[in-house]
Amino acid sequence: MKITILLVFILFLSCGRIPNRDFKTSLRNSDTVHCIQRDTVTLLGTKIGYLQIEDSFSITWGDDSYQRVYDSLYSCEYDKNTGVWDFVPKFNSETKNNIVLTNTMWTSSGANPAPLEFLAIILPKNKKDSPLEIEFFIAKENDYVVYGDAENPQIHLINLETKQIQDITLKPEPALSRSPTLAIVDTKLQKRSLYIKYQIVDKNGDLKNVRKKIKIEI
Repeated sequence: MKITILLVFILFLSCGRIPNRDFKTSLRNSDTVHCIQRDTVTLLGTKIGYLQIEDSFSITWGDDSYQRVYDSLYSCEYDKNTGVWDFVPKFNSETKNNIVLTNTMWTSSGANPAPLEFLAIILPKNKKDSPLEIEFFIAKENDYVVYGDAENPQIHLINLETKQIQDITLKPEPALSRSPTLAIVDTKLQKRSLYIKYQIVDKNGDLKNVRKKIKIEI
């Protein structure tokens, strides 16, 4: 197992302050009721809001000590034939020092808006640290995010508090599929172990579930 320890900034984005009048709990409506985005207040008191800019939305977050805006726009559209194409990040969970949002990264097809792969956006709960984007999001538990890899048969584990990363090579290799994480059936963190269930192709050419227990070293 190869362990890579580094400070990761998969996406370095600038963040600025926003005026108080833009930071209110409300419903913001796109062209139709299908794209309403609901503001959130987390259990630990962070406010997550949506600012509508024409047909797109940007994200705000903060508390009494800071307010920030994420420097990206996300679309949500309704098509009467295929349904809602919603790429706006939603609240997933939080840690002591971070907010975790997730949104659709890939859809099932150009005619099907059902999510196939997800992106995680890590928003720091302070004025200065940069947000982090993690592609091929699989799961988040405690202070860890599990995510896939489009280049090789690996999954990765990142500690959100320390930004340490553990690379995990899956052997036997997961079954080839149309997306990097589709073969991952389930993940679970318990104490200092990561339990993974995923699909492989056996010697008869059939799909088979295998289970692995990986020691967490970060």
